[in-house]
Amino acid sequence: MRVRWLAVFVLVCGLALSSVSSVAAASATITPFGTTIPFGQTSVTIDWNTGDGSFGQVWFEYNQTGERLFGQGATGHQDANFIGNSGYYNFRLYKGSFTSSPGAQGVNAITQTSEYKANPRSSTGSAITAVQANPDGSAPTPQGAGGFTNGPRGQTLGGTSGPPGFEDNLPVTASGAYPRRVYLAFDAGSFANGAAIPAANVNVSTPPYQQNQTYNLFTQGPYGLVPFDYVEDGSYSFTLTDAATGLGLSQAYFNTRAGVVTDKTTYSGGTAAVAQLGFDSNTGNAALVCVSNAMVGGSFANNGTIVSYSNNGGGHATLTGLPASGSVYTLTVYTLSFGQGGQSITGITGSGQNCGSGTGFPNSPKITNGTANANAYLNSVAAGTFTITP
Repeated sequence: MRVRWLAVFVLVCGLALSSVSSVAAASATITPFGTTIPFGQTSVTIDWNTGDGSFGQVWFEYNQTGERLFGQGATGHQDANFIGNSGYYNFRLYKGSFTSSPGAQGVNAITQTSEYKANPRSSTGSAITAVQANPDGSAPTPQGAGGFTNGPRGQTLGGTSGPPGFEDNLPVTASGAYPRRVYLAFDAGSFANGAAIPAANVNVSTPPYQQNQTYNLFTQGPYGLVPFDYVEDGSYSFTLTDAATGLGLSQAYFNTRAGVVTDKTTYSGGTAAVAQLGFDSNTGNAALVCVSNAMVGGSFANNGTIVSYSNNGGGHATLTGLPASGSVYTLTVYTLSFGQGGQSITGITGSGQNCGSGTGFPNSPKITNGTANANAYLNSVAAGTFTITP
């Protein structure tokens, strides 16, 4: 009788130990689990635990191109600082010690995770897109846990207005230093076999548009976010090509548009007040900005006071000494049509001068080119407003 009870006790204990072992194995973990790594991020921290104190190894694989040893031990906390091209980064935890890929030997992982690295368009694969800079000229950040899904002011990249990566009518910004800057975000992606493309060329074609556009190398790398300062108005085109073969991978486009904006919509007036503005005539011709109220030492007459000008169609200005009295001010961008002898603005030495009082074709105001003494007729192309509070 005592032997029978002993056998029952051993059987129950064996079942209990087996149950504990199953629970321990089931509690093996590896984190983070199934997250999206935003474009631009090149590292992710992996934590693992075999669950029962046994020795384990974590093996890493990019796009099913073969496992490589990442870390080992019963538990671990380790940075994977090799996150690069977009794609899937898989981390698998195995029990035991292996000198070559356990998955290739038919060993099953006790747990695993797959991290998704996004390209600039919140997808995977080769991609390039143009994204407007922040007002201070710094690089924008991906939206959420992905890429740049939206263009400036809510416009959608890759929308109905053009192919993926197309940004129609890119607006100017009010930065004092970088009113005409975009960032080119690119990712070389991977080959058909899943291997990462080691390097890609970013090529640019500038205005004016022509058939069989000529592209010039701008930068190179497997991925990047680099500033591009544009001067001329018009259409810009970018191609992403495999640096080794020249094979086309992706394209991006953007157009400029006429506009004038300030860094804020409302200012407190006074001599210490400063406003930044950016402007673009979208013509490539000489242009100037006038304000329809007394400010920066000038006086209102007809179309106001000149606050900035440019011979290539766009630029920026810093407005100081804003009046203390409350008022709404209108900024207007004009392009210039010159008479004989005038091809650029050379008679304006700074802000504060009058925009002119003559009449042109047939009712637009005019200024006089100081060097050639040729009539330059002003054609309004854009306007904006800002308010000064007393």
